[in-house]
Amino acid sequence: NRQNVCLTLSPFSATSADTNAAKPENDDDDDDDVKSQADHKLLIILVDGFRHDYVARDRAALKGFPRLAKGGVFAKEVTPVHPADSYPNWYSILTGLYPESHGFVANTRWDRATGQLFFGSPHPNASAAHWWTGAEPLWWTAERHRIKTAVYGWDGCQVRVEAEDDDDESNNDGHKRRKKRPPPLTRCEPYSGHPGVRREQERFRGWLETITEDFRQHRYRLALAYYENVDKAGRCSLGSIWVAASSVAVA
Repeated sequence: NRQNVCLTLSPFSATSADTNAAKPENDDDDDDDVKSQADHKLLIILVDGFRHDYVARDRAALKGFPRLAKGGVFAKEVTPVHPADSYPNWYSILTGLYPESHGFVANTRWDRATGQLFFGSPHPNASAAHWWTGAEPLWWTAERHRIKTAVYGWDGCQVRVEAEDDDDESNNDGHKRRKKRPPPLTRCEPYSGHPGVRREQERFRGWLETITEDFRQHRYRLALAYYENVDKAGRCSLGSIWVAASSVAVA
């Protein structure tokens, strides 16, 4: 079985995707392509607060990252969407859209209709569906296309948002597509706050071990995991950053 790892390292999780990618010319081969991809697995790890030059500054301590780069692809830099904050860029990663389209224009938002402020998890109001209805994230798209998915610590997995139904025949007659709720995620471990550096290391290692075993058992094909220690350490002291970053490299 083929297993791939996509490691997103950035102080602000900066990336965007092309939403106008060309479709294959021969759609008849789609079923065969799906079958050939059935055993492929993908793990996406988001390391929050990781500066672009951390690996280059201490390759001896961060040995895991050069090994990943050697066996795959490494980008020297990426351009964040604006604003360069966590939630806007995280959701651009998941949706391939800019903040003005997916709705997360800042880490803290004001909703005029409800008179509420969005504070982010673990605040209870972060799980209200109206914050997340601007776009469909990757994990729901995958599940709707029968790709079982597990999410660990990445905020938003606990919310089921409605999306346009691609299979609705009525959309061919010019009428607006109906909205459809996606199926439940195969697994969702909601973000529950930072438990402290050591506990976060232990928790994250546990997630990786679980994902590895679940991949072997074919329980799901796509997994996403969020790691917060580097961001938290970066707000405290430079020395703590290397401890946090090294823990990811070892894992």
